[in-house]
Amino acid sequence: MKEILYKLFDYHYLSREEAKDILFQIVQGTIPEAQVSALITCFLMRRISVEEIMGFRDALL
Repeated sequence: MKEILYKLFDYHYLSREEAKDILFQIVQGTIPEAQVSALITCFLMRRISVEEIMGFRDALL
C-alpha cells in the first residue's frame, strides 16, 4: 500500500486493476484506517481518472 500512496503523492494515476485491488482491500479491512485516510486525501488533491473509477466500479460488481 505504501507504494500506491507514494505513487498518488507524486500525482500519478492508478491503473484499473490497482484501483480494483485497493477497494477490495479496503472492504476486507486489510488496510489501516490512516492509510485509507491518506488515500482519500490524495483523491481530493486531484481528479480521479476514468481508469480509477472503472476499477472501483469493477470492485463493486
